[in-house]
Amino acid sequence: MLESLFLEIWVMDFEFGLAGADYFKGLVKDGSLTPAGYKKVTGEDYVAEQTQPTQPAQA
Repeated sequence: MLESLFLEIWVMDFEFGLAGADYFKGLVKDGSLTPAGYKKVTGEDYVAEQTQPTQPAQA
């Protein structure tokens, strides 16, 4: 997994402001980073975005 290879680099990228939390959320979504890895990088728990179900149109 990429996480084990890149975790230290990602931590530095985050600390230096080269990549933000949204970037790392994307990595979690695509499976390149685990939620635990996200916490190691950002210091925050990963919370998956909730999608709102669409309401059917009223007739």
